[in-house]
Amino acid sequence: MNDDRTNTVDISGMLTNSPVIVNQNQDGMQSIADTHIEYAIDESTVRVFPQKPAEKMNGIFVVTVVIASLSVFADMLGVLSYIGIQKGMAILLLGPICLLMALITKKDRWLVSLQADGSAQFSDGLWYEKLPDGNFMSYVKRAKCVYPKCNGLVRIVPAPPRERYNHSLVGKCSVGGIRHTYTVDYNGIGYPREFDWRPLEQEKKA
Repeated sequence: MNDDRTNTVDISGMLTNSPVIVNQNQDGMQSIADTHIEYAIDESTVRVFPQKPAEKMNGIFVVTVVIASLSVFADMLGVLSYIGIQKGMAILLLGPICLLMALITKKDRWLVSLQADGSAQFSDGLWYEKLPDGNFMSYVKRAKCVYPKCNGLVRIVPAPPRERYNHSLVGKCSVGGIRHTYTVDYNGIGYPREFDWRPLEQEKKA
């Protein structure tokens, strides 16, 4: 017997003669199309650290670049040959050193470039702010997953490669993984959305 009010169907069991209820009502799964989440700072992840170490590493990088630049200029003028250094050796010796220092101090130089304007920037899974006193603060932003029967926490991660033309960051659930994902707006709001997590295809060699 078909019940139009409940949208269910009663089927008499052929073997047991017991009724079987088949629910055809798709509203049984909670609709989340019009819901959203709000990313908030997880207070347990907040860390405040001083600016001096970052400024020191930034200063070391600047000094290294200046010394390397002057050495290369002196080499081009032939000045270094007067002290027994062959032409071109300055580039061979100082080039790798500058590259190594650039890699070592990358994060510190990025921190120093932050503005103390109350805005937060994302890097390596954390949000960073420059405080009014010049120190830095890092933290994680999370939200509760709104997918049905899920108690996971949504954490902000870099968007998959195929989605980066529209999204730089996405939210991913700690339980549902890539099946429970969200957008990330810079006002702290996220909406459920599916993303393409397939890796980029490598170009075929001719």
